[in-house]
Amino acid sequence: MSADDAKMYFRITDDIDVAQLQQAVDALINWANMWQLLISVNKCFRLNVGRVICYMSVNIDGVVLPAVQHTRDL
Repeated sequence: MSADDAKMYFRITDDIDVAQLQQAVDALINWANMWQLLISVNKCFRLNVGRVICYMSVNIDGVVLPAVQHTRDL
């Protein structure tokens, strides 16, 4: 089994928001592990929406999620 199409949205205005995003990602990973669902880290990324580009580091099990400029949502 795998967890497909999980999305997480956060408004990032400061470092506290980045920390909360990382905590939410960690909680998602813990939930997936509890239910024995695989997360394809190589398919995970972060997308900035809006004019302000936020430089931050969010990771899954030590793998930093790359930032992308656009994505296709099926």
